[in-house]
Amino acid sequence: MRMVIQRVKHASVTVDGEITGKIGQGFLVLLGIGPDDTEEIVEKMADKMMRLRIFSDENDKINRSLSDVDGELLLVSQFTLYGNCRKGRRPEFLSAARPEIGLTTDIIVGFPGETEDDFARTCKLVERCGFMRLHVFRYSKRPGTPAAIRDDQVDPKVKAARSQTLIELGRRLTLSDMERRLGTIEEVVIERPGIATSES
Repeated sequence: MRMVIQRVKHASVTVDGEITGKIGQGFLVLLGIGPDDTEEIVEKMADKMMRLRIFSDENDKINRSLSDVDGELLLVSQFTLYGNCRKGRRPEFLSAARPEIGLTTDIIVGFPGETEDDFARTCKLVERCGFMRLHVFRYSKRPGTPAAIRDDQVDPKVKAARSQTLIELGRRLTLSDMERRLGTIEEVVIERPGIATSES
C-alpha cells in the first residue's frame, strides 16, 4: 500500500467537467493498493494517517492531527504509485492491484537452453502477475527450425517436471481468482459454436 499525503486548505476532483469529490481543510491522499495488501494493513495505514501531526496548533507548532482539526479526507485512487521504472523506459504496473481484471497466458517450458534459473524466474513472474489461468505446454522440435538443431535441448523428464510445476501453480492461481470473485456480480460473454465470416 502506497500513499502520497498532501495537507490542503481545500481540494477537489473533477471528472469530465463534473466535481466528484470536494473537501475543505484536510488531506488529499493519492492511494495505491497492491495485490498483497490485507485488511489489517489498510487499517494500520489508515490509523497512522489519521494520527499524523502535521497541522499547526495555537502556538503555530506542527502538533495537531487530522482528527484534532476536524479535517476532511479526499482519497484518490492512483495505481501509478506502483509504476516500476527500474528496467527500460516504459513503466510497468504489475504490482498494482487489479480487482476486476483477469489475465491469462500461454507458456512454453523446456525451450532449448532453458536453465533452472530461467524456469524459477518464469514461476516468479507468473505469481507476480497473478494470472487467472495458464496454458502450459512443453517445447517440441519442429523440423527446419533453428531451435530443433540446437545442442542444448532440455531433458524430457525435466520438461515434464517443469510443466507439472507450472500447471499446479496455475491451478492455485485460478482458485485464488475464483475465491476473490465470490459474492460479486460479473458480466460475461457466452460463446457458441458458429461460423465466422468477413468481408474485405
